[in-house]
Amino acid sequence: MDYQRSFLSLEDYLENQRKTISHSNELDMLRDIKSFLLRLDLVRDIFVFCCYTGLAYAVVKQLKQDEMVIGVNGERWIKMARKKTKAISSIHILPTTEEIIQNIVKILMLLTAREYYLS
Repeated sequence: MDYQRSFLSLEDYLENQRKTISHSNELDMLRDIKSFLLRLDLVRDIFVFCCYTGLAYAVVKQLKQDEMVIGVNGERWIKMARKKTKAISSIHILPTTEEIIQNIVKILMLLTAREYYLS
């Protein structure tokens, strides 16, 4: 009985929560924060990348280099098949997003090199 009561109170709590939208100036402030740990910079950059592209972390984690293509307009796009619906998604890579991708690659290279030299 107590279990059902606690579940109902959680359900009420979840219904009353409101989602807020992040504004671009908030994302810019977040991008400007520098951490003393590379891993935290990586987490920050992946989060901001998810915000700009609208992709979930699980999708970004499985993103492959061949899914980033040059479109007919000469700019880079992410073209991928969605897992659940198998529909093709085309996401334009903005200049800001391109900078984030380059920063993520640099951090991953540094972390990989550090692990190699420490082992």
